[in-house]
Amino acid sequence: MTLNESYIGQRYIRPDSISKVTGYAKFTADLLVGRTDVLVAKVRRIDCARARIKSIDTGEAKKVPGVVAVLTAGDLKDGSGYGYILKDKPVLAKDEIICDCDPVAFVAAETEKAAYRAVNLIKVEYDALPFETDPFKNMLPGAEQVRKEYGSHHCGNVSNDVRVAKGGMEEAASKTVIEITADFRTPMVEHAALERDIAFAEPDAVNGGLTFYCPVQNVHGMREGLCEALHLPVSRIRVVSPLVGGGFGGKECSSVDCGVVAGILALCTGRAVVYEMTREEMFRYTSKRHRSYIKYKIGVDTHGCMTGMWSEAIFDKGAYKSVDVIPHRSALLSGGPYVIPAVDVRNRSIYTNHVYGGAFRGLGAPQQYYALECAMDDMARTIGMDPIEFRLKNLIKEGSETIFSQQMSKNDAAGIRECIEKVRQELEWDKPLDCSDPYKKRGRGIACYMYGTGSSFPKDAGHVYLELNLDGSLNVNLAQNEMGQGLITAMSQIAAQAMGVSIEHVNVGISDSMCGPEAGPTSASRATVFQGNAIIAGCRSLKKRILDVAADMLKADAHELTIKNSEIFSEKEPDKRVTLKSAAARARVSQVSLAQVGNWYPPMTEKDPENLNQTTRWTTFAYGAHGVIVEVDTRNGMITVCRSVQATDVGKAINPDTVEGQMDGGAAQAIGWALMEECFLRHGLVKETSLHEYLIPTALDVPSLESIIVESESESGPFGAKGVGEPTILGGAPAIRNAVLDATGLAMYEIPMTPVRVMEALERAEKASAAEKKPFFRVPLQCGFWD
Repeated sequence: MTLNESYIGQRYIRPDSISKVTGYAKFTADLLVGRTDVLVAKVRRIDCARARIKSIDTGEAKKVPGVVAVLTAGDLKDGSGYGYILKDKPVLAKDEIICDCDPVAFVAAETEKAAYRAVNLIKVEYDALPFETDPFKNMLPGAEQVRKEYGSHHCGNVSNDVRVAKGGMEEAASKTVIEITADFRTPMVEHAALERDIAFAEPDAVNGGLTFYCPVQNVHGMREGLCEALHLPVSRIRVVSPLVGGGFGGKECSSVDCGVVAGILALCTGRAVVYEMTREEMFRYTSKRHRSYIKYKIGVDTHGCMTGMWSEAIFDKGAYKSVDVIPHRSALLSGGPYVIPAVDVRNRSIYTNHVYGGAFRGLGAPQQYYALECAMDDMARTIGMDPIEFRLKNLIKEGSETIFSQQMSKNDAAGIRECIEKVRQELEWDKPLDCSDPYKKRGRGIACYMYGTGSSFPKDAGHVYLELNLDGSLNVNLAQNEMGQGLITAMSQIAAQAMGVSIEHVNVGISDSMCGPEAGPTSASRATVFQGNAIIAGCRSLKKRILDVAADMLKADAHELTIKNSEIFSEKEPDKRVTLKSAAARARVSQVSLAQVGNWYPPMTEKDPENLNQTTRWTTFAYGAHGVIVEVDTRNGMITVCRSVQATDVGKAINPDTVEGQMDGGAAQAIGWALMEECFLRHGLVKETSLHEYLIPTALDVPSLESIIVESESESGPFGAKGVGEPTILGGAPAIRNAVLDATGLAMYEIPMTPVRVMEALERAEKASAAEKKPFFRVPLQCGFWD
């Protein structure tokens, strides 16, 4: 690297890539190869959505050769629960289960075969109880509470209730000339990570307590989620996460679910224990993207400018709290990147008797943006305006405010506009499409998004340990995890640039609760910005100390010195130079610390005293536009995505390769969500139990994905970067739906748009009157839910 070059913005190969494709990378299950001292755990559950437990007979299970422990609730010290965020899950159900996820017995055995045999011999007598999986019924007055321990209040099944209100709705109504209303429904979705959920717990003979090895998105959060159930202080729980074979939010909770089984049995037996879920268990018992039911009402004036927006969303929570910021984040983002003078938004999550909803790429924003961006297209077509022009007319401008009163900057306004224009240009928006085949209809669609980096809560922060080694290399230790997003590479580039060392001399240590400072989860598109800023802050302090040492060595002014490629030299007299290695050696004998903690805190957010969420929430926003061309075969209802073009304002791409990878991955997941992915419930239980039944996109379902990087330079991100992990999934589903509307004249309000649903829509449209088809045919949902 020459003096004028930068590590930022360069394409570097991820250091974990070769080991992954060659099979040398070690995932959690690989750590057990060759070990014969590890007990295998299995869990007994009841195939019932809700039941009263009458008796549990473990006698025959305990007789199985190789069985070391069989535990029920009666064997535990007390009824302490566990859980990520809120400890509301029973370790072992005692009297009643409120969903089929609840375990009733644990088994630990020398072999998997023995554990399976024992768990199948556990006899459970129970009475099935009435259950409810419909959140709307659970909102009715007098509805039985799913979580009876919370006691009675206004609506006993509400988990979270969030309002966003701004402006006067009456004034907005007086200016409105056209108003549309639409209901939307999105499905429960499985993360479908390739790696099965697993936790390996081992007694710590030196420090006491337990060490866990498991794929997890928050090593410190896991130990906090387990401490009460294990009756251990967090200091006696060490969590180490090897490489993760797919997370997408799911491994925030599933790691804790697996960890409590392995941990309890390890403490009971004094031996190492592993619990690895089967694929069926993953489908049935781990967190899902919430089902959602969303209503929008949007008004415009005579010029096509939005006057007001009313929205309400219901998220099906399932039986446990898990990650429940979904109503909060989705409500804040319900106005998207648009200027809306008056809004009234209410989002709620509701407890029901089935597997719980948790974090899944976007934290409620995908559901909300699906509804919003479909409504935007409906309005554009209703008033006869081009969908892109309608969006451009209503986009945020410099100085304008979001629906939660955060003021937008010049870069905010420029970034989203450039994204839209890039997509319009690439899709040749105004050029007619080939529709020569009478049975295959083609159309274009677009959707826009904005997404805040970080959790939006004051406690959010970035922390990192830095140490300069005697060989001149730099150790960077952080608690975040590499899940395939390229975190190691990005942190290496940021550290190399900030410290002035060669990138080959940066060593990144990740995901060990004992070696990295607590810095929150690898989620909310926060890791690069928060940890990157912490690295820069730490390097600034460390760099100042080492330059003072070098100044003494070179007899120069420290302010005139700089570090490049692991060399320290004077900018005024370049011949005056010394290696970073030698400066580090001098620092060591001069009692100058070579270690530093780097910290970064975003601007403090203030709580709105009226509880209407009118305050600055995020330090920076990613923006984007996703455009597609689809083909709809009217003979069988098949939708094919022919082109996918996504432009995302990433602030600054630290590594364009990994940024494009995030964009491609988000687009592919969005295609699956829009067209095929859905978990169905049968008697309160998830029906799908394998990847044969649950469809996700393959290479044949995804076109060549076109990802365009737009850079607007965030003022608060490291070297201008923004978080891009989640926002890239937001635009795909509504863009596909809007393209189907463009192709067929069918406005659909439910995803996935399967061939069956498309054919039913086409049949309904054929029977509709001419008036019902103008300006397009609104496909009725199969059943109403708001009334």
